[in-house]
Parts: sequence; structure tokens; C-alpha cells
Amino acid sequence: IWLSGLDDIKYGRPNIPQTLSGLPDGDIPHLMLSHHPITVDPVAYYAEKQTHLMLSGHTHAGHLYFPFLNPFYRSFFKLKYRYGRYRVKNTELYLTSGLGSAAVYYYGKDFSMACPRFRFNTWPEIVEITLKAAV
Repeated sequence: IWLSGLDDIKYGRPNIPQTLSGLPDGDIPHLMLSHHPITVDPVAYYAEKQTHLMLSGHTHAGHLYFPFLNPFYRSFFKLKYRYGRYRVKNTELYLTSGLGSAAVYYYGKDFSMACPRFRFNTWPEIVEITLKAAV
């Protein structure tokens, strides 16, 4: 199994071609860690090497989640991937809610505000994943 990771898209400089160019040829399972789940899209469609499984976090499953506002919520916060398991081309993405939380900051034209760290209806978790050889 090959393990790789990508730098954060907000505070770093993820370089997908450089990260994937170090993978050997052949069908060796590749697991990638990436803080932000949106990087699964360019990774999954990278033609030269395949990533079989990507593990991500970042979203904390949305911090606050109201099931009846799901369509509004996803568009307002621009969350293509919020929580759980997704398949993008031939790459599996598992997006955990993690343990942490983040404060919310708003810097507006007329006022600014900060809210303390919180979660609502998005439970923290530690995920255990068992990898098995393909038969």
C-alpha cells in the first residue's frame, strides 16, 4: 500500500501531479490523506495515476446541520461533500466529521462578529477503517 498526502488548499500549496508522480507503476493500492475533501475531484480525474481511497475532514460535517435546510445549507456554505462516503470516478472518499470544531468569523462592511466554537447535530467521531486485500 502507498500512502500520500496533499497540502491544505487554503493555507498551503497542494501539488497533485508532484504528489502522484512518486507512485510506482502497477496496481498498488494508494491511500491519500487530504484535509479538504474538494481535492478529491482533481485527484480522481488525474489520468496518470489512480488514488483508490482518500480520507478527509475539514467540514466537521457542517458544524451545524438542520436536515430540512440541506439544499439551502449546501449551496450557502458551498459544501459539495459534507460527510460520509462518496465515489468520484474510481476513487472512494471518506469524509469524517472529526473531533474538533471551529469558530465562525464574519467580516462585513458594516460590522464584524465572531461566534465561539460549536457543533449542532453533527457529532464528533473517531473512525476505524479496516482495509482488506481484494480477492
